[in-house]
Amino acid sequence: MHLDARLLAAISTLYNIKEPTALQRRLMPHLMSPRNHVVVVEATGTGKTFTMLLAMLSATVAEYKALAGEKKPLEYLKMTSLFVVPNRELALQIEQWAKQILKEAYPELGGMVQSFVSGEPYQAQQIKVLKRHGPPAIAVGTPRRLLELLSDDGKATGAKDFVGLRRLYIDEVDNLVKIPGKHATEKQRKLRLTKPRPGQVLVDTVFEMFGLAALARAQQPKRLAPTPSRQHKIGWHKDDMAVSKQFGAAMGAVERGIEAVEIDRDMGKGIVGARTLQVVASSATASRALRSWMGRRGWVGPQPVWVTSEAQRTPPQIKHFCLVVENEHKIRNLQIKDKSPEAALARYREALDAKAAWVPGATPWDSGVEVRSEQQQQTVMEIMAEAASNVIREMQPAGTVVIFTRADASTAQFGHVLESYGVRARDIMMRFGDSAMSGGSEPAVFLATEEAARGLDIPDASLVLILDVPKTVGSYLHMAGRTGRCGRAGSVVTVVPVGRLGYYESKMRGIYGALGVQPLRAPFVED
Repeated sequence: MHLDARLLAAISTLYNIKEPTALQRRLMPHLMSPRNHVVVVEATGTGKTFTMLLAMLSATVAEYKALAGEKKPLEYLKMTSLFVVPNRELALQIEQWAKQILKEAYPELGGMVQSFVSGEPYQAQQIKVLKRHGPPAIAVGTPRRLLELLSDDGKATGAKDFVGLRRLYIDEVDNLVKIPGKHATEKQRKLRLTKPRPGQVLVDTVFEMFGLAALARAQQPKRLAPTPSRQHKIGWHKDDMAVSKQFGAAMGAVERGIEAVEIDRDMGKGIVGARTLQVVASSATASRALRSWMGRRGWVGPQPVWVTSEAQRTPPQIKHFCLVVENEHKIRNLQIKDKSPEAALARYREALDAKAAWVPGATPWDSGVEVRSEQQQQTVMEIMAEAASNVIREMQPAGTVVIFTRADASTAQFGHVLESYGVRARDIMMRFGDSAMSGGSEPAVFLATEEAARGLDIPDASLVLILDVPKTVGSYLHMAGRTGRCGRAGSVVTVVPVGRLGYYESKMRGIYGALGVQPLRAPFVED
């Protein structure tokens, strides 16, 4: 796969990886070709992020070797690779992988990689390293933090710009960029145009530094504006048709460039090789609308390489369960609908009776968290904590447990409640601290939110608990994808309140149906 031999030996020693996966065989040749823009849409747990990191390390090491005759070769490699991720946890994981691999393969290159994330202790360390060693060859960070470093014009850090960038890898691209859905209102569309997410701002900033945005659009095939109905469906606006005459007249076509290992000395230190920029974007849930938007925006060029599969599916080795909390004293399995006309009529009559008997505030979930009393909030957390502890005790997971908390409860607050039920859990960030997490023979238990854990690789995770109703099908897919990775078995248990007139239960049926999943009945729950 054109990877550096010492890097391959290092991952074999560290992670016992002897053979590439099917995805790695397909993806790696494209990543190792600097002229290819690549869009990767593959299922969770297939090793997308790790493969991208290996390609980035191998390319950077090759450039370092090509500079062997230089006095300070790393000076030429500053900020040549940028790995953009949606959250701090994923950035730290990638940095950890990179430093472990380099320590094993090239100990002298340990300072080649640096993460840039928010948080006081992390930021202080980042500034300290930057002032001592200058910008790294490979920067891994979140968009907001990277934009902060650029905003001071390099006065504090030396990270003045990205004009020497050779590789831009964007992981979990659909989380970094939000485009209006096909049912979005005009107000929502205008808001997204006037206030884009930091990820979009960062990538656009990089392209503006290169003067590539207008040029990339100029290479798109000429087309007429879509009809008004089509415009509304795809989120199109008139700026998408704009073509910069300045760049089109000055350059005419995208530069082909020279070999990646040849030094372009005319541009000074900071650029190795041709003035080209390879863009790689990946996610398990990047929609067709987003992929089309990236093309129109000019991020991935007119003809990117597509590495895709049926990503909107969970791995077959994962078992799915759903428990429904009816009240403080009753919990049951999700009811699978009987589609016969008689059953449909019975459900309709039950819904009418439930509507007539419904009393506002009868259960803690009837009130939003902003108006919920302190006692109601405590009751919600205790119900979920008791359910989680019972599931862990009954299922007896062999590996790590990941608990996704409700969006209206902090992980610290919920952790205290959970501990009163005999489960000692840590924040997911503790994975990057000491290694003794479980405190004994019990499996390690981590608390997380969907945003914090997105993209994280937890190889030994055997049980995922989702203590809330997932916002979307993609949300469920990413949370469930923390287990069952690379062919390993795993279980996902979702615990939801029944909701007013069974709304939440109905939503879970819709999520399972969209994913083609048949939830199993938990044998330890009496219906």
